[in-house]
Amino acid sequence: MHDSIGDTSLEIAVAKDTQDKRALEVEQCECPPGYTGTSCEDCAEGYERIPGGRYLGTCVPRRQPPQPVCSAVGSLSTQPQWDGRCQCKQNVIGSTCDRCAPESYSISKDHPGGCLRCWCSGVTAVCESSHWRRSRVELDYSRGDEDRLEAVSSDQRSPFKSSSQAMITDSAIVLEDFSGVPTGTQLYWSLPQKFLGDKVTSYGGKFRYTFRFTSSSSGISTFGGADADVILRGNNIQLEYTHQQHVEPNVVPLTEAGWRRSPDGQAITREIFLMALADLEAVLIKISCTSDCASSSLLTVNMETADAYGTGELALDVEHCQCPPGYQGTSCE
Repeated sequence: MHDSIGDTSLEIAVAKDTQDKRALEVEQCECPPGYTGTSCEDCAEGYERIPGGRYLGTCVPRRQPPQPVCSAVGSLSTQPQWDGRCQCKQNVIGSTCDRCAPESYSISKDHPGGCLRCWCSGVTAVCESSHWRRSRVELDYSRGDEDRLEAVSSDQRSPFKSSSQAMITDSAIVLEDFSGVPTGTQLYWSLPQKFLGDKVTSYGGKFRYTFRFTSSSSGISTFGGADADVILRGNNIQLEYTHQQHVEPNVVPLTEAGWRRSPDGQAITREIFLMALADLEAVLIKISCTSDCASSSLLTVNMETADAYGTGELALDVEHCQCPPGYQGTSCE
């Protein structure tokens, strides 16, 4: 024995003319605000249903997510505290945390304190963001540069200098003879004068370089290691930067983040970094291959700075200080 269902149909009413009889039993209600449908069974646009009411619940205005009240850049949260006040970052003021505090400048989400403190070489505390734009100091052998770089160790007191002279090709400077390098000595390319001197306007920019190396016939070469990738030396300060895997390779930020002071390896402050930039005496790039290495080449180097003739993005992290008599420079350096 089994059951079966034959033809089944369900009549509904629609607004268009179907040539069938009128659906007089279907009500057409005048709905109050927030409701729609022939029987007000649906919530109108902008409304949502909540429990309660006689039948299907109650339609109420849809709850909107709270709109940000506090600055996303200068506050710790876009929503105010229980007392209605925004909680500003360390160097930020204003009812919505949208302005730098006195003696601060360059509000940005990238700054832990919201704004940077004026450094100004310690002679004033009044500054603002520079209106200068980024430019570059460059070394590019493919464009005909002829700077002959020395290969040296990072030892400040008695640095080793390779007796082998690097060769300049049409695209790079190349060091091929490592026979006289003492075991365990890391060599660095020492950059020319145009990368040295007062470089405080490089703060907030990038330092980029490209290189290549080839291993010897043994197929074994020393690459990387614990030695710093880039070294800055100025005002009796030596700073070292070692690339991290998650950071874009061979691009070094010219801020205090990631730099360590030598020889103690301690993290540095912005003030220490700017002091070194104020009078750079050496910029060193690691020759990444020195053991069982056939050759190591440096192709390009560029160091972002800022000046009145720059055509890049605004260098907002460069301070422009109101210097007292006897001082000059963007940071009164």
